[in-house]
Amino acid sequence: MNISIFNKDDFETNEWSGGTTTQLYISPASAVYAKRNFDVRISTASVSVKESSFTPLPGVKRKLMVLDGEMVIKHDKHYTKQLKPFEVDAFNGDWQTSAMGMCTDFNVMTRGQTESELSALSLSKGKGQDLRFEAEYGTLCLYLLSGGASIEINKAKLHLTVGDLLILEDAKSCVFPMQANADCQMVITKIKQ
Repeated sequence: MNISIFNKDDFETNEWSGGTTTQLYISPASAVYAKRNFDVRISTASVSVKESSFTPLPGVKRKLMVLDGEMVIKHDKHYTKQLKPFEVDAFNGDWQTSAMGMCTDFNVMTRGQTESELSALSLSKGKGQDLRFEAEYGTLCLYLLSGGASIEINKAKLHLTVGDLLILEDAKSCVFPMQANADCQMVITKIKQ
């Protein structure tokens, strides 16, 4: 099992027409988003305009979670959905998609046979929870949105602070004890390749 922790100094932030986007993770590591040669890409984005249009991404499966604020996402000829914090929408990248509302969101993009699962977890200070990881997923990503948390992996205690991204690769089925050092919220992404 490979364990990596990244923080805000490791991430790349770029401008887009509606605000900024920060790439948290891309696989394979040599992939370049602009070349669309990734299997999976995880990012956050700030939407600072009231109306925005999504970049068409043929062949890409997308999952989007609002972290703060609200968004009404419209997939032309498909459906419209309101997203509040920690609600998720899954859609195809080649759909004509637009949004109304200013917010911060969390994005998971996958290509080919790669699949993802996206969820959020809130813990009060001092509370603990076991985090289950199934062998069918090759990669687990934990992004700490607020607060602080500790997680025990292979008898080592790792401490996460706001903005940290923990990546577990090639993990077997296991359970990791986790505890909140302060009220915390985190985003959990599981990736199956």
